[in-house]
Amino acid sequence: MTEREGNNFVDCFEILGVSETDDAETISIAYRRMAKVTHPDAGGNSNHEEFARLQNAYETLTNEKKRQEHIREREIEYGRRSLIGIKPIVRDVFDDIVEYAKDIGGYRRKDEYELRIRESFTDRDKRIELVLPLSSTCSKCKGVGSTLFFECSECDGKGTIEREKTVEIEVKADTPEGTVVRLDVDSHVVNLRVVYE
Repeated sequence: MTEREGNNFVDCFEILGVSETDDAETISIAYRRMAKVTHPDAGGNSNHEEFARLQNAYETLTNEKKRQEHIREREIEYGRRSLIGIKPIVRDVFDDIVEYAKDIGGYRRKDEYELRIRESFTDRDKRIELVLPLSSTCSKCKGVGSTLFFECSECDGKGTIEREKTVEIEVKADTPEGTVVRLDVDSHVVNLRVVYE
């Protein structure tokens, strides 16, 4: 499990000054170089707490299973920090008419959003958890809002069913602005256009 200090994520790669692409030998060299300074027997600037963090980072990154778990948690952490939010992309009336016709015909609905990410995180791989609002045409009234003379009991006369779905997406480092991430979410096609701010 990845080390945490309180609720703060501890990045083992940053502690050792190495990257995810560095091999075991490079990690060992970095560890030995830093251990000479921080080891409790070294005197001078040695620090028990700092050495313990260094040792934990080394053990995490040289164990393949722990390393992969740490990389995943790292991407989730950077995803949480980088996300500003999602914003619906305004479409014109013609688009809505076309999507409505497709929905009645059994086609999947398409929703489009801007995925707004902090520009300072463009150089990092990120796993971002999103809560997507999904709107589907009511299957009972076919989007009309009523059946014969009565208000549709399934959608309360709205013609649509509203719900939310939690999804996780991966955005790689240096993904160009304007890139569209396409998701298949139940009966929806969701397009997320990457925007940096």
